[in-house]
Amino acid sequence: MIAAFLPLLTLALSIAPGVVAHGYIEDVTINGKLYEGWHPFTDPYASPKPNTVVRHVPNDGPVLDIHSTDLACTVDGLQGTSAVAEAAAGSKITFHWNQWLADHLGPVSVYMASCNGDCTKFNAASGKWFKIDAAGYDAGKKQWASTQLINNGDKWTSTIPASLAPGQYLIRHEVIALHDAGAPQFYPSCTQLKVTGSGNAQPSGSQVVSIPGIYDSVKFPDIWSDGFKSFTIPGPALFAGGSSSGNGGNDDNNQAPPPPASSSPPKPAGNAGSTPPSTTSSSSTSSISAPAPSSTPAKGSSSPVTTAPSASSTGRCRQNKRRSEKRMAKRHVGFAKRHHH
Repeated sequence: MIAAFLPLLTLALSIAPGVVAHGYIEDVTINGKLYEGWHPFTDPYASPKPNTVVRHVPNDGPVLDIHSTDLACTVDGLQGTSAVAEAAAGSKITFHWNQWLADHLGPVSVYMASCNGDCTKFNAASGKWFKIDAAGYDAGKKQWASTQLINNGDKWTSTIPASLAPGQYLIRHEVIALHDAGAPQFYPSCTQLKVTGSGNAQPSGSQVVSIPGIYDSVKFPDIWSDGFKSFTIPGPALFAGGSSSGNGGNDDNNQAPPPPASSSPPKPAGNAGSTPPSTTSSSSTSSISAPAPSSTPAKGSSSPVTTAPSASSTGRCRQNKRRSEKRMAKRHVGFAKRHHH
């Protein structure tokens, strides 16, 4: 009986005054094949529940605690799903958000971590992450990478390193929203992928970082301050075997040095309802380039071994699902200089 009212409760919360809809990964396209993401406002109530290569998220809210294990793949994303996509090293992957708010300004990054075997059973908190793509603040254009994402249709495209050794990996795509000074918001999403090919690169040493741990010593700036002029993208340098996407040009010289791996146990998990960490302002440098033109991907299934449904029926389902979700999530269009949601 209670379960029957959950969708109505979700709808009520999404349209309640003061509740701001943020964003989540609606789908990913890997080597031209489209995979549905996990739709948190409808998929939990579907029967049967969809089997996705994108790990689950409970809602469209952020992680606020930089010490939480949720920082790896967001809340509900530590454990794997039963589907794994497949693509050759060197393929492109496009992350498509259902929306991104214009005033939620900040950097975009993409990391990968070996699952050491089977991604469906891999705990993301134990991953050793290497950066394959990142973009921050273009001081010349006075523009953040998040704006480039919006300009590209709420999409971000990266390239899987061509030299990467075959195996199963998590791909972690993240946007950090810096609109609320002193309280950065983290929006990570993880996709399970089997990489094929003849590469032999296996990132290690200073090329890999722990998450949580990566942001422990980062001082996020007040981007509204008159003194703000530049920003250094957190984390290690771009993996030598990688290549920057068409969305954001990455310059190794503008990368922050890798932070030490955290040896202390993680603090309690936090998301949109947790207490944000204390931060102070700083200035540094980074650059981004214009977004890559988007293309229409071929239709694909959540699992590479399942035959894709017909384009006509799938198109109608996706259209209906998106209309339903947009009714559930109230779009925030205001642009405030200091936004505290």
